[in-house]
Amino acid sequence: MMSDPYLATTAFFTELLDQGLTDILVSPGSRSTALAISAQKTIGFKVMVHLDERSAGFWALGIAKASNRPVVLICTSGTAAANYLPAVAEAHFSQIPLIVITADRPLELQDRGAGQTINQSGIYGAHVRWACELPIADHASPEWFQSTAARSFQIATGSHPGPVHLNWPLREPLEPVNKVLPKISSKPITLTRHASVINSQALEVLQNFANHENGLLLAGPMSTDLSEAVASFCIKTGWPLLAEPLSQLRRQLPGVNVISHYDHLLRTPWIERNAPTAVVRIGQPMTSKPMRLWLERHRPQHLLIGDGIAWTDASTTTTALLDTSTEILGQVSGTGGSKDWSEKWVAADNAARVAINEVLDAGPLLEASIAREFGRSLPDSAVLYVSNSMPVRDIDSFFEANSSNLTCFGNRGASGIDGLISSAAGVASTGRNTTLFIGDLAFIHDVSGLLAASQHNIDLTIVVSNNNGGGIFSFLPIAQNLDTQNFEKLFRTPQKHSVRDLSKVVQGEYTAISSLSELGDALRRSTRGLRIIEVMVNRDANLEQHHQITSSVSEATDCL
Repeated sequence: MMSDPYLATTAFFTELLDQGLTDILVSPGSRSTALAISAQKTIGFKVMVHLDERSAGFWALGIAKASNRPVVLICTSGTAAANYLPAVAEAHFSQIPLIVITADRPLELQDRGAGQTINQSGIYGAHVRWACELPIADHASPEWFQSTAARSFQIATGSHPGPVHLNWPLREPLEPVNKVLPKISSKPITLTRHASVINSQALEVLQNFANHENGLLLAGPMSTDLSEAVASFCIKTGWPLLAEPLSQLRRQLPGVNVISHYDHLLRTPWIERNAPTAVVRIGQPMTSKPMRLWLERHRPQHLLIGDGIAWTDASTTTTALLDTSTEILGQVSGTGGSKDWSEKWVAADNAARVAINEVLDAGPLLEASIAREFGRSLPDSAVLYVSNSMPVRDIDSFFEANSSNLTCFGNRGASGIDGLISSAAGVASTGRNTTLFIGDLAFIHDVSGLLAASQHNIDLTIVVSNNNGGGIFSFLPIAQNLDTQNFEKLFRTPQKHSVRDLSKVVQGEYTAISSLSELGDALRRSTRGLRIIEVMVNRDANLEQHHQITSSVSEATDCL
């Protein structure tokens, strides 16, 4: 029987290291002392300390996105654990691996009025792949904790990756009894995972869809590079590819007709004359609302493909689902497709591009121009992290297909505006050249992430589109159905906090941008430290420009 928990915690973290885990984020606390010390003293881990658990959760999410490896989160007992929930929910829906370890009071202190004690069992509900109540350290062998570490890693990275929650009760004394932690022999547990099998039945289902002459391949948010399989499918079928930037596929793929402006085409009468008979979708649900509405109206044959994917079909338009590797796209045999069909989409996309650029080039620097400029000016192999609300929609609408290896990330699982700075900083902390595109409300919402980025000396550029409040609500029906005073108070919610002043607080480099050329120059500069670029946006002019673009694209495609 063990007299302290350190044999168990050392065995646990040694196994995680052997499994391939490298990053651990710790939020300070007393009850988690044994966890924090054992993690820190296990040579091979990169351990970072974050004061705010909510920010830490999203920071870990960013690291996991960039590295494709699980990240461990460690916190003390009580409400500290509750602050992980937003990031856990995002990781659940985005299929991002996290291992969340919450220290807890032992059973004899539960429901007794002990401080920092809440019911942590099942605190994340259905938002985890596995939840486990661990025993007191001396109630199980070190091998049990080693096995639990291996199991946690393998479940988090399985065919349906996501977060794992380990609730770990710890008794006093919490500090090490001995100054030297126990030595654990490294005997990693090997678990063999069966690869996804692409069987003949699945291929037959896909082939039947691919035989449609008038089809579309739709690509929602993904972190995996599927360009080879996607290119093979599109070349063999002749189908256009409608890929949002967060799919990593809105780029120039040889032989593939990549349609960048589908969000605009789906708002025009042109789409009613050029509706596909079948669509195949990969990735998470697409950002474009016109896409969802169009699918609901016309309901073509609709196949969803994903390895361990959930049935992500809020509109109930999916007619078939393949739970298999998305690489199956590359195994479709050539069908030739309809050259005329593909040429129609290319012509419409080109017409939309010309119409959009005419409006943007003649107008002031507003949200659409900002979104377009990222694809034109960010360096090759950079990361663009995109906030929810308007930024992700503008990126989807105005980001042009290019030949760079620009990677686009976003938190599109739960799609909240919380923790975006922390997530982008998490990516930046892996050494990636990272730029965050964010609105003013989301920027203010994650001030703790801003402080953490400054504290850890992260190289991160943040571009803030400041329309003084929730600009997205101006696009919604509530803007026309509520008096101005209540609309401003309840929905627009203008803030008195200054981006410039907050930048000074965190000692970030602040720049105010007022022209497109200034923005391009700023984006092409190398990032050193924390850099904050603010673009003031007139919300009324921004709304009017979006309406003007819709009208111009409709007119440009009317004769096609």
